[in-house]
Amino acid sequence: MTEKLDKLVRMANQIADFFKPYPDDKAIAGVQEHIRSFWTPKMRRELIAHAAAGGKGLDPKVLQAIRQSTAAESPADKVIAGPKEVGQLASDAG
Repeated sequence: MTEKLDKLVRMANQIADFFKPYPDDKAIAGVQEHIRSFWTPKMRRELIAHAAAGGKGLDPKVLQAIRQSTAAESPADKVIAGPKEVGQLASDAG
């Protein structure tokens, strides 16, 4: 593994370690959500590619999280609810 990939594996495993006290389904969901929310798309792609190539060194919960959600969205891609145009915000202040 490259140094960069080593670091991604280590970081992913640290996330899994954090969720060890949780039941498996909650831990896997927690790993998925953390990676989806805080990792860049490039980091996610590299981790997914590593998992697809066997996932050497990855915690089993990380592998499961990746396999269950390979199309993880970034929170930046989510549709934001609210007014369709600027200036449509209503206020009762005055």
